[in-house]
Amino acid sequence: MNNDDEIVEPTNEEEAQVAPEAPEAPDVTKSDAYLRLAAEYDNFRRRTATERANAYGEITANAVAQFLPLWDDLKLAVEHSDLSGLPLITKKFDEILSKLGVEGTADEPGTPFDPELHNAVGTFPDDKFGAGEITILLQKGFSIRGKVLRHSLVNVNP
Repeated sequence: MNNDDEIVEPTNEEEAQVAPEAPEAPDVTKSDAYLRLAAEYDNFRRRTATERANAYGEITANAVAQFLPLWDDLKLAVEHSDLSGLPLITKKFDEILSKLGVEGTADEPGTPFDPELHNAVGTFPDDKFGAGEITILLQKGFSIRGKVLRHSLVNVNP
């Protein structure tokens, strides 16, 4: 018989030095590990999809905010000139904003003032309107998917 094949019996001294056995950990089978990995991947996929959607919304909002001064200029040009092409330009621009999900806020005269949507820059008394209602719209406000891009600049009835 080979020395490597010999079985050595432990002595009582060696048995005393052996650490007590730890309580057995629950048996994790391959199917449990697979289910945990699948759940972890599913959570990762959902989290990244949400982050991607939020990033897209922020990027779109920032891009649209850059176009709003152009919108203001076009509206002013339409109101104060006879150029026949400008109404078509503003109509097309409004359609583009609409496709991007941009909406104008409710800020017509007679609308109640809402500090979440409007920025009051002054008061203008008018008997046609109640207290706290918008009397003059100075600059249109916009929102995208519920997020305010720009507050409306308005005068309010005191």
